[in-house]
Amino acid sequence: MMTVGGGVLAYLFWNAGIARLGASQAAIFLNLVLVSSLVIAAFEGMLPTQVQLIGGMVVIGAVTFAFLPVGAPANDRQPR
Repeated sequence: MMTVGGGVLAYLFWNAGIARLGASQAAIFLNLVLVSSLVIAAFEGMLPTQVQLIGGMVVIGAVTFAFLPVGAPANDRQPR
């Protein structure tokens, strides 16, 4: 019963995220599934390897980079 409840909640939260962000931006968060499973495994006593930790940092960095605001380059700005 807990599995069904967790699955239903995950499905509802995912649909709410798609409604709020849009499908293209919400899809970026699918990359965090591997990082969350790494964290869950660590709580269960399976310590991650160094390569797994580096991979997790790369994924988190890439997701963060994907959501940085895009601004005009410094040389294209008009002087005041």
